[in-house]
Amino acid sequence: MATIPEEIADIAHRLSPAQQQQLLDFAHTLEYGRITARANLPPGTSFDTLRAFQPALSPATVDEMARIIQEECEQVAPDDNDLSF
Repeated sequence: MATIPEEIADIAHRLSPAQQQQLLDFAHTLEYGRITARANLPPGTSFDTLRAFQPALSPATVDEMARIIQEECEQVAPDDNDLSF
């Protein structure tokens, strides 16, 4: 009878590379108790989508992310819309 690590490795070998990455990401989430940098979200992912990860992040971290996004990323300076040359 195979051990649990052997069984996991056997299953991993049958998965596609993308599924193997998901398995690794999940294992890291279990190990560290949080989302890792390997989440590999596409550029332009909305804050609402990121907020879905809130259960894995501390409330303070989520609040800090929201504050920084509101203060730094959603600002439009008046001159940014001036297309005259």
